[in-house]
Amino acid sequence: MICRGAVVAILFFVSLPALFPQTLREEGSVTLPDGVSVAAPPGRVNFSAVVSRNAGFLAASLSDNVVRLWALPSGQLLHDLDAKADPATKLRLSDDGRLLAIASKSGTIKVWDIASWEVRYEFAVSSTRVLAISPDNRLLAIVTDHDKQIWELPTQKRLAVLHTPFDCYCLMYLAFSLDDTMLASTDGDTSIRIYDARTGTLRSTASDLLMESLALDFSSDSKSLFVGGPDQSISVIDPLSGKLRDTLPKQSGTVRGLVASGDGKQIAAIYNLPKRFDDASISVVLLWDLRTRSVLARFEQPGISVLGGAFARGRFLLVGGAGDKLSIWSLQ
Repeated sequence: MICRGAVVAILFFVSLPALFPQTLREEGSVTLPDGVSVAAPPGRVNFSAVVSRNAGFLAASLSDNVVRLWALPSGQLLHDLDAKADPATKLRLSDDGRLLAIASKSGTIKVWDIASWEVRYEFAVSSTRVLAISPDNRLLAIVTDHDKQIWELPTQKRLAVLHTPFDCYCLMYLAFSLDDTMLASTDGDTSIRIYDARTGTLRSTASDLLMESLALDFSSDSKSLFVGGPDQSISVIDPLSGKLRDTLPKQSGTVRGLVASGDGKQIAAIYNLPKRFDDASISVVLLWDLRTRSVLARFEQPGISVLGGAFARGRFLLVGGAGDKLSIWSLQ
């Protein structure tokens, strides 16, 4: 899953790259309305885009402060929501694509039912930096300026408030395990903390990493946690003990997003271009074979900002954008 300050998502576009040409295919594209751009205006921090884990939907809040929902891979516009009065700051789609959580500038979080396009749950919290929905759609985890919180969606009850020893919540990313029992967070002290998803009890801490992590995802069996960041490598952690189990070969870019496949065989990693750390240079995707620890396929498009992706029907769907266009690619 990708979370990166100004942009979070799952889309990619433009001409085929030279490497691995047989593995790439453009599945669809979206032309945005006149005057609407993928790029965030100067000083704007609430540009956001996300894709559901089943790759059925893409949601984005673009330069006009309208939240839009598209079907993938067709790119058909399903819904739009004018959020100019209370701009969206973060978006999160549930894994099954049934729910869309929208955090707004006022502090309100609304969870929309995509089928009926009605608000099912609503919360009032302080500025939300990160959102995560559990795979069973029962829990919502958030990071604010002051803490981490776990909420139960059906009852709209706050189950736990979590604090880290250093009280720095600027570099955090969240992921629920696929069995709904654990919540992992990356923290500014370079540690990865794994909590009980319902009680917030700390279960383990991974403290072997030397740099802050910028991406994480659980394996499909919830027995491994994949972590990546500016050290340019992907670490495999045992979530029960917090111990480092393996490290995939280092690459030349910062890891900005990780998505594990449902069959447990692959992981897609999204990187900055070499020696670049800005959001506009998040343009490289590597598809890893976890059994052989080797790269199966590569997507690289300078000038195309990779927003995110998800595995679907045996391939990885990518979403990327430039100017007034979003493109959807399959990589396998």
